[in-house]
Amino acid sequence: MSGLFARSLLVAASLGLIACGSDGEETPSASALESSEDFQEAQGRLTGAAEDHTGLVMSRDVLSDVTLDEVHFHDRSVDAIAEMEWQLQILGTCRSASGELLDTSGAIAAVQDLRAELSAHQVAMITMVDRETAQAAEMNFHGRQVPLFEELEAHGENFAALADGYDCAF
Repeated sequence: MSGLFARSLLVAASLGLIACGSDGEETPSASALESSEDFQEAQGRLTGAAEDHTGLVMSRDVLSDVTLDEVHFHDRSVDAIAEMEWQLQILGTCRSASGELLDTSGAIAAVQDLRAELSAHQVAMITMVDRETAQAAEMNFHGRQVPLFEELEAHGENFAALADGYDCAF
């Protein structure tokens, strides 16, 4: 009997939330400029963290320190990637006065490529058996990530340049 009451209460509460969820007003639009700035900020944080990480790896004498640096860098990179993806979702809803959506497909592809690179790099770095190999792998990764960071920076600058002509649904 109490299970039926609990389910009934849950259904009633859910219906109440749905009824209160919309007051009939249109969702206010957000600034494409703000979203492009947030995208650029997240991209800048990731670029800075990657540069700092490379410097740390190259200066470490103990492999366990390299591994710890990698774990910390990966945590920061996951947060920055998630922020960039969120801002790209917002920017993807932005429309010009003529109704044209802001094209974020190139930036989305670059973020996905960078996410894959970062994941592969993390696995490689935490399975290294010696410091020299880890440092060589770091330099290899650094060479692959730089073009992706440059591409994302260019996308961010493009979004900022176009932002005044777009309004977003968020």
